[in-house]
Amino acid sequence: MMTWPGVSDSQTAASLTSADDADLIDQFLRTDDEEIFEILVRRYQEKIFRLAASILGRGAESEAEDATQEVFVVLLRQLKTFRRESAFSTWLYRVARNQIIAYRRRLPHRASHVDADVLRTLPDGGVLTDPQRVATTGQNQARIMGHVDRLGEPQRVVVYLHYWQGQSVAEIAALLDLKPSTVKSHLFRARQRLAIALREGGV
Repeated sequence: MMTWPGVSDSQTAASLTSADDADLIDQFLRTDDEEIFEILVRRYQEKIFRLAASILGRGAESEAEDATQEVFVVLLRQLKTFRRESAFSTWLYRVARNQIIAYRRRLPHRASHVDADVLRTLPDGGVLTDPQRVATTGQNQARIMGHVDRLGEPQRVVVYLHYWQGQSVAEIAALLDLKPSTVKSHLFRARQRLAIALREGGV
């Protein structure tokens, strides 16, 4: 790792770890220092893995790990094309989503993986009266998971990004290249479909 004059390696490492994305990218492009790139990897690998798990499906954790690795290989090649027209995270998620979808085309179809905690935080909005109570038993959790799995895209991915990853409507819109109003519509329709399915299932 490169060092700065008069600064110890430990201080340099701490400074790099706390640096914002733009500074890290600038330093990496100047130095081609792999350790600087590793900081970006550590900063985003968990979120990229969760995105991959959501898109690839339940039971595809090993494939999600492989897809995550592929995303960062692609990122290493494409980082110089980042034009700073949006936040780095938004750009990275877009690159990741495209790469993961390309990876998925090489695999058998799988339903999306979404944790039951997604529904525990769903606002009722007159749709789900008490989702936390609904999700209290293993049987109900299994039913909920099944209904979430059957949501079509992009509703399933939008639900995952908003409720599991905590992304805002604006962030999801940028990631999926949708209008914010479209994202809101997908969330509303997904909650409606889930509520109807749960009521019909006696939950």
